[in-house]
Amino acid sequence: MKSNELISAIYPVETDIVSTLIKIEDQIKPLTYKKNSSEGGKQTDSLILFNYQLNQIIEEKNQVLSSPINIVPDLHDPLSLILAICQNDFQSNPSFLQNVTDGGQIV
Repeated sequence: MKSNELISAIYPVETDIVSTLIKIEDQIKPLTYKKNSSEGGKQTDSLILFNYQLNQIIEEKNQVLSSPINIVPDLHDPLSLILAICQNDFQSNPSFLQNVTDGGQIV
């Protein structure tokens, strides 16, 4: 994602996001979530690792590790959430609640 020409002249924004998924016991879950962004000339690189063996999320932001966060059931990153929404059968399950994180607080 990149800001348009007019906005870029004032406050340039460019963001690249990549989500890697893994299949575990017939469920598709996030494995990594990588976000590199440049806003107003400030570069931020973030990598979120979903470690299912340790049941933890580990974030590395600008090469600094954050404290691990415990994985809660049905947790997704913002991109894998789109896939989870697409796979939900809204006719039989019209209510859709999902835990999401991009490395910060789980919402």
